[in-house]
Amino acid sequence: MSDGHQVLEVRERFIPLGPYDPAAVPGSILKCEDENYALGANGKPDYSRREQLHGHIVSEKLYALFNLDEHGEPRIRKYSSLVLGQLRSPIPIPPDGDPRALIIDAWAREIRRQLGKTVQPFVWETYPAMEQLTMSTWNVFKNYRQQARPFDFLIVGIISADLNDVAARPRRCCKEPRPSCLLFDDPAQWRSQDWRCLRCGVRWDFDAFPRLRTYGELVERTLRKVERKRLKADGSEPTGPMCGATIPRPVRVGSITPIGKEIIVDPTDTNEDFTAEMLGATPVQEYHDPGERLDALRAEVRAFGINRTCRISGVSRRLLQAFVNQGTAPHPSTIEVLEAALATAKT
Repeated sequence: MSDGHQVLEVRERFIPLGPYDPAAVPGSILKCEDENYALGANGKPDYSRREQLHGHIVSEKLYALFNLDEHGEPRIRKYSSLVLGQLRSPIPIPPDGDPRALIIDAWAREIRRQLGKTVQPFVWETYPAMEQLTMSTWNVFKNYRQQARPFDFLIVGIISADLNDVAARPRRCCKEPRPSCLLFDDPAQWRSQDWRCLRCGVRWDFDAFPRLRTYGELVERTLRKVERKRLKADGSEPTGPMCGATIPRPVRVGSITPIGKEIIVDPTDTNEDFTAEMLGATPVQEYHDPGERLDALRAEVRAFGINRTCRISGVSRRLLQAFVNQGTAPHPSTIEVLEAALATAKT
């Protein structure tokens, strides 16, 4: 049985599960996407022909689907752009060019590598990885107000956070340096630009200030990382890229802490505390149960003694006894006074 017939057979198994009226919506609920069909001479799907579709999956959100041509070369049909999609292309893009050529080329080379083919480094691998930022807030615009207009674009470099790099170049211009310059056309001319720290305005010293990550480094780390959320089919730990089936990693719950949803930040709509071009710009907001705070404080007052707590905090004994014995909740300012007094007593 051919691969095309196997796919058709699998799709037909789902026909009884269709939630719609078969007369109105006939067939399977599993759709054949455009990528399941061969490309015609015009570069568009030819729905009369099927072609074997292969997948290179790094993780659930990082994958590429491709065909192999008559020479065994991959032809990318669909891909995800996690991490790499936020980078400015290091390849000059003609008016009718594809702005995602960087990502397509990176996937194609990685797939060729996995197929055992010879690969060559890209010209742009050694360029610092750069992201584009709109000057839509005063914090971003202020250091460039003599050379640019509001809503012009900046280029922002990504600082390496590797421990070895931090140790080798500990010098910084400010607490949170961010190298930036005005938008320029030729990525190969990056070193000749007027780079300044976006936060403090100091000229960026490439020889002394923290090292910038390169395009080659981010491509390598993104497309060749080991997926830690899954195990090999036999249950063993992955030590490199995995082929074939995998299984979910078993998880043992030690404790549960309620947390908030990740913040997805739009750099054009925030101040400089959170910006999308910083790779760690999606911190988790953690929520705490107010009852846990009060229970912990009651335990501290009991351990320290109501009388002693009364003396060092100035809170009345009656209020303290009601708080500890009857479970009442004092005014927030009283809670802060108690916490501060007990913290001082511990020191």
